[in-house]
Amino acid sequence: MALLAFQSCALAFAQSSKSRDPLVIEASNGNYGYIDHSGKMVIPPIFIWGDGFEDGYASVYVCGRYAWIDRSGNVVPGRPFSPEELRQKKVGSKIGFVDSAGVFRVQPTYDDVGPFHDGLAAVRRDQLWGYVDTSGREVIRPQFADAFSFVDGTANVDTDTSADVGDMLIDTAGKVLAKGYRYLEGIPSEGRIPASRGDKSGYLDRQGNVVIPFDFEFAGTFREGLAAVEKGGKYGYIDRDGGTRISFRFDEAGEFARGLAEVKVGDDSGFINKSGEFAFHLKFSNAAGFEYDGDVSRFWTDDGKFGYVNTTGKVIWGPVKETPDHAPILGWSAEGAAESCKGIPDSMKKAVAALPKDE
Repeated sequence: MALLAFQSCALAFAQSSKSRDPLVIEASNGNYGYIDHSGKMVIPPIFIWGDGFEDGYASVYVCGRYAWIDRSGNVVPGRPFSPEELRQKKVGSKIGFVDSAGVFRVQPTYDDVGPFHDGLAAVRRDQLWGYVDTSGREVIRPQFADAFSFVDGTANVDTDTSADVGDMLIDTAGKVLAKGYRYLEGIPSEGRIPASRGDKSGYLDRQGNVVIPFDFEFAGTFREGLAAVEKGGKYGYIDRDGGTRISFRFDEAGEFARGLAEVKVGDDSGFINKSGEFAFHLKFSNAAGFEYDGDVSRFWTDDGKFGYVNTTGKVIWGPVKETPDHAPILGWSAEGAAESCKGIPDSMKKAVAALPKDE
């Protein structure tokens, strides 16, 4: 299969921001800290858990609660709103969206919501999904069994989640562009929408027309003009017209970013350039690519170790056995809450204690 780690981050913030943000690591003492893009420790490993930075801020668990820190490691009252950003807020069992002043722009009348993207957010009421704009207007009334974020001006919706049928592609007005396909592989990008029909995959355009025939076993996301596709059990890269640009010879292949893509062939692995030649070799079992952390890529070795490599092929961290992971899915125990305050400077304890209760 293709190397699609962190695909959910494909809608992430600008590359310029990511290249400045510190990188999360788990140190040998089990605590989380942050390094810069040269591998230098910039925020010491004092947290029992920490998330990756996004737009200059990261969430950490400290003294029994989640808190935001900035790039200097200082606790801040909350992650600042970016211009025109709306955030989810729950009132009782209902959810809406508030602006930076805390004013509801989308009233809390929905049972579930998705994030805003392309100016619209998926919302669910009475088991049906539709879409609202940033003013709270229902642009597409709730009518679907499932609905996903708009990307590149299109979204896929499902009319029946009980069977492997029913997906439709719609535009931002709710017009059906295509139906009878499944959209389970890459995401829409650069005017090309990966889709599958039966056991074959190809690409639609924004109008729902087939523009690259369904000749592949896998169709990935277009990045920098190229997409990884599988044919005959091997991966290669095609351009937006469907022409083969890099021959089908890889066992696994990822997305291009910063002119490089992660691949595996036999026992060899590393990053290739757009000519299909290895820019550098690196032994890994999986790699995230340069789409997600700017000029560095996360990677994991066959024995489960974790590291960061930059675009020149220099490993700036690891590989080490400690791999950053998510917080406990079911929440922290009382013991974990107490542990999270050990080794925390008094000044940070005071900053955490002063945070609003709903932070």
